[in-house]
Amino acid sequence: MHTHHRLKLRELPLPARLVLSVFLIAVGLGYLSAMVQLHFKEASPGEPMPTFADVVAHYAGSEWPPVVKAGGDDPAPAVPAEKPAAVPDNAKKVAGFKVKTLIQDRCVVCHSADGGQEPYFSDFEKLSKSIGTPADTGKIHKMITAPPEVKWGKQSMLRAFFDKSEEWKDKIKERPETEIRAERETERLALVSWLEAGAPEASYNQDAFALPVSLRDKPLTKEFKTEAPEIKIEVKAPVVAKKRSAKSRQVSVEGLTQSTHAHLLTFALLWAATGLIFAFTSYPYWIRLFLAPMVLFFQVVDISFWWLARLDAVGPYFAAGIFITGGVVGLGLILQILGSLLDMYSAKGKGLIFVLLLGGGTLIGAGYMTVVNPQLNAEKKEVLK
Repeated sequence: MHTHHRLKLRELPLPARLVLSVFLIAVGLGYLSAMVQLHFKEASPGEPMPTFADVVAHYAGSEWPPVVKAGGDDPAPAVPAEKPAAVPDNAKKVAGFKVKTLIQDRCVVCHSADGGQEPYFSDFEKLSKSIGTPADTGKIHKMITAPPEVKWGKQSMLRAFFDKSEEWKDKIKERPETEIRAERETERLALVSWLEAGAPEASYNQDAFALPVSLRDKPLTKEFKTEAPEIKIEVKAPVVAKKRSAKSRQVSVEGLTQSTHAHLLTFALLWAATGLIFAFTSYPYWIRLFLAPMVLFFQVVDISFWWLARLDAVGPYFAAGIFITGGVVGLGLILQILGSLLDMYSAKGKGLIFVLLLGGGTLIGAGYMTVVNPQLNAEKKEVLK
């Protein structure tokens, strides 16, 4: 009687097994880097990974455990630390700048659904989440006042006014670069002055904010020049908790849509590949039947929970489920990668894999102690200031 022979990983030619091995290792390293990104994107300062409360706040915009409020009233909005005084109708007009237009041209061009960078700054509500309270110590203020040596990206937006702006190359061909830089520096300082005045929404909506006296005679890009009513800023400095509210940490619908399509398209391919590789191992049938599709299945469940977490009544519980489904995806991927690698080779090959894993683990541990742990401690100190 003829018995059907099932192809197994170990029967593949060595070159094919090496390709699959490098692929699995690359996927593992990519997933590890995704965990690092998850720290910066969702975790509270000082936490290596998002906590239960972080995940619920990010997806549901709620506290964890859920707090039932009498009458279902929303919490009172935070009182801003700085507020401009009321502007009289006959207020004197002075040199100003178009704050909304400046933000649109220098920031929203990237921080929008079209630009693809999160968080989005497409309107004042979204912008205010990154401005923070008080505005003069918030994230945007820090990013546009960062020292020049700070790398462009998550920690610094200085170059958005200069060589990272869309029309920079054309402008410096038309006029001396020193003149362009002087105008752009005034743009930056003007935006800093608006933030240090408490980032008044009225000035944003009117697209006009009075320049400080020290900047009124400085060169400024013509497109951003305007007149604005001169106002006095009443500055108060109450003690303000640095912890952001859960609602302000919730991911936007635009951001969630972008993450959903990116994750589904890429992970559908990656997890299908790792699952198929594991399906051809020599482990018992029931193990392969369960583990091969597990990562892809729970990834789809995980992403569906992202959207279900936005439901008013039960959203926080679906958000809490993300913590579990994400953990299952990570554990399943580790089992698929290690199980497949070990099944491909004989005893000598397995020994080499163990040596590589030991060396990789040592490097990761050293990196954690010398880079990650100091970063976490610095974040904790910043929160306690």
